[in-house]
Amino acid sequence: RHQRCRIILFDTLGVLADFIGEDTGRYVEVYLPPLLEIWNQSDVSDRRLLSIMETMASVALAIGGQIQNYALLIFNFSFNAIEQTILRLSAETNPSEDESDFILAATDIFDAMVEGMGGSSFSTLVSSSPYANNFLPMIVQLCKNDVPGVRLSVFALVGDLTRHCPQIIQPALVEILTELTRCIDTMHANVCNNAIWSLGEIALKCVGNETVLHPFAEEIISRLKPILAGDQQQWVTGIPGLAENASACLGRLAKVNANFVSKDLGIMFRGWCEGLARITDPTERNDGFTGLVVTIYANPNAIIQEANITIPSLVFAIVSWHIPPNDDGVLQVTSEMLNGTQYSFRSLGDEMAEIGQMLAELLHKVMGGVGEHKWEEVKRRMPVNVRKLLKEVYGV
Repeated sequence: RHQRCRIILFDTLGVLADFIGEDTGRYVEVYLPPLLEIWNQSDVSDRRLLSIMETMASVALAIGGQIQNYALLIFNFSFNAIEQTILRLSAETNPSEDESDFILAATDIFDAMVEGMGGSSFSTLVSSSPYANNFLPMIVQLCKNDVPGVRLSVFALVGDLTRHCPQIIQPALVEILTELTRCIDTMHANVCNNAIWSLGEIALKCVGNETVLHPFAEEIISRLKPILAGDQQQWVTGIPGLAENASACLGRLAKVNANFVSKDLGIMFRGWCEGLARITDPTERNDGFTGLVVTIYANPNAIIQEANITIPSLVFAIVSWHIPPNDDGVLQVTSEMLNGTQYSFRSLGDEMAEIGQMLAELLHKVMGGVGEHKWEEVKRRMPVNVRKLLKEVYGV
């Protein structure tokens, strides 16, 4: 009974951290020392420890730098949990996937610390740990783990390390890229999603220096192609977030080098546009569209030759910039918005002037490429408010 009550208490603390955020740090001296003491006294194979580790991840993300005084201890405990679990499972004949939960929980703590503390503080933390020289080899080892859940967690960590402190993974980037590329496989949908997202983050860091990415580009594109060129209903509704991540990743690859993507533009164009239209994160959306534009300029014939299909897809994607999000942040198109008497598309605003100019130039060049007669023919089939938006905002 006592143990059950303690687990409920830990879960409650984790929920509070998720909802209250950084204010949870006001009481860090009260609850973290006993949590860490219990962790230190627990056996790493005791599943009751998982509730503490899950709480620790929530707290680390919520309070950010306020965890500094305890960060090294938490890091060392987490590393030790992974190391001991790997050793224990290697000695078992047929370990169940559930026995890897300690690896997942510890990896999630690392990820929360990266996000919460920031890249500079986490880099300092890693270099201060007695496990400093083993951290990156452990990351690589987990990327190759047979358990999908382990790869799911470590790929999320890799993506966040890339965003906040890329120097940590730089020495093993070739090995990591190999594993991420291999895991673009929808058989394990969530792992695939995280692999694609992490690849997009790495691609973004390679803009201006394609050397490390170049050997992987062709294989990455070949694995993204079925996702964005498959049956429309299947890929849009089948795996939540997959089209968005694939489209953002493709755009970031194109920003590195449009030739990575341009030869397959015609095959992936419709799926790419629809994926971009669903992205809500402004940075990923901007990168995705910028990559699309430079790819169209690299291979304009892919658009011009199939104008009846490609122009509506492109316009639909561009219109998504003007759709007000609902209360959940989702961009939702309604019949009233497209054809109603009340025009409800929003303007881009001054902060988006650069992307607006880029899209306007693209639309004018596409119109010039297909010819004004063909453009008007395709445009006539579009909803009335879309035609109004194109005319008033983009002048086409």
